Amino acid sequence: KLCVFMAISTTPRALTIGVQITMKATTSGGSRLLLIRHGRTEMNEYLSKPGQTWGAPGFRDPGLYDTTLTSVGRLQASQLNLELRIPPPNIDLLVCSPLKRALETASLVFEGVADPVKLISPLASERVFLSSDIGSSGNQLAS
Repeated sequence: KLCVFMAISTTPRALTIGVQITMKATTSGGSRLLLIRHGRTEMNEYLSKPGQTWGAPGFRDPGLYDTTLTSVGRLQASQLNLELRIPPPNIDLLVCSPLKRALETASLVFEGVADPVKLISPLASERVFLSSDIGSSGNQLAS
């Protein structure tokens, strides 16, 4: 069994890491957990500018709410999609944050690879450090 958790970093310093994979197989044939972080976002781009590091003196939140992936983030997710195709995983459950960046990453990563049961949970979201950590309503996401 494989459970996928779309993990969002809980530390601002990890915002620039990009898509990460951690997979640990059990020797007893038990469950595996695959952790995937969202791809590069608009906020990541902003935070990569000189003097815009989160928590730096004079730092101002740019007010980028529920940011989406950049072209680099979409490419990262698409590359991971290719890596997951051979062999394709048998995924039992996908747990994902309701933030747009996580939903978009999950959609791109698993397109044509797997169609697991999906659980969209705010418990998978990070703590609110920046405006980009504030999600959209269910109605906004549905439109």
